[in-house]
Amino acid sequence: MTGDDDQAYLEQIRSLDFGERDWTLTEVEEMRDFLAPWNHNIRLRDDIYTAFDADWYPEHRAIMDVVDHHLGGTFDGRRVLDLGCLEGYFSAECALHGAEVLGVDAREINLKKCEFVKSALAPPRLEFVLDDAMNVTVGGYGRFDVVLALGLLYHLDDPFTFLAQVAKMCSGFLVLDTLVALEDGPQTIGEWAPELSGMQTFPFRGESYRGRLYREYEA
Repeated sequence: MTGDDDQAYLEQIRSLDFGERDWTLTEVEEMRDFLAPWNHNIRLRDDIYTAFDADWYPEHRAIMDVVDHHLGGTFDGRRVLDLGCLEGYFSAECALHGAEVLGVDAREINLKKCEFVKSALAPPRLEFVLDDAMNVTVGGYGRFDVVLALGLLYHLDDPFTFLAQVAKMCSGFLVLDTLVALEDGPQTIGEWAPELSGMQTFPFRGESYRGRLYREYEA
């Protein structure tokens, strides 16, 4: 989607109000299709998924297995923070397992999809908020047993500060899923080719790190 497409799509769904309700199978399918396209493949009913007809993302299940393992199979009584939650797959899964979950995303389009997922699945302790991950601090949101930062770090222009903030909020463990590109790859995104910077040095707390920057979105 282009920026204009996103805005038009957002205007379409902005007025939707998802609350507690009994969804019929037909209503679930119709709303799923209306909110498409989806990135997360969330199981809404036994044979109804958001993106595909079955669970095609084994890596998502593997991440949930990691969380389950480190929690000793017990989600009850645990607080989970899902930063950059996208459409809410991991937030919903943790809540359905019994955790108290806060999902945070900066895009209103994503939050609308999260609200639909919450309404359709009705987990008991799941909340979604619209906020920038860089604004999420221990002072504003408290501490969490588990912090998820999945597919988020490489979107941030100040990952050092972000990780320092997460460390203060996390009383248990962080699950970090990110991209490490050892070689150059295609830089074309649709019809737009972002400019990749040369190698730079990034200092943080007395240490130096090497890397490159690129502008993810057109100004």
